Amino acid sequence: MKKSELKNGMVIKYRNTDYSKYALVVNNLFIGLGGFMLINDYDEDLTLTYKGYEDFDIAAVYKVDSSGCSLLDILNGKCLIPLWDRKEQPKLTKEDKAFLENIVEENFYIARDDDNDLYLYFLKPYKEENEWFPVQDDNLNINKNLFAFIKWEDEKPYSKEDLMKLGE
Repeated sequence: MKKSELKNGMVIKYRNTDYSKYALVVNNLFIGLGGFMLINDYDEDLTLTYKGYEDFDIAAVYKVDSSGCSLLDILNGKCLIPLWDRKEQPKLTKEDKAFLENIVEENFYIARDDDNDLYLYFLKPYKEENEWFPVQDDNLNINKNLFAFIKWEDEKPYSKEDLMKLGE
């Protein structure tokens, strides 16, 4: 979605704010429980033009479900129908990068099971029920705090190549 596509009555969600996550689009303003922002302060890609304030970038846009919700309900994220969601490129932490630098294997895969355990595989695993299965007995349980962006819901495991691209 682009800034020029926003219409009065739509609701936006900020990327990462603690006090006011949602705001109503009204004329040239985003009006929320914590105050307002000027729409003109945003670039066409819905990022705030001021550097250092990325938490106020727009992460999602909704329309209101007309089921008789109050304005307070709407500004608390209720009665909303998703129109657009920003797809964020995952980022490696310092710890993730350090882990990758210490793996000497040519190829490997990392995946997270339904119970949030994280595993390293040397052959591509396959997914069934609530866990990833190794082709051979080649998996290692690794620190589950690493690679926080890797989720059970992912369609495929992350390969070494996938992860190295994120570190560039």
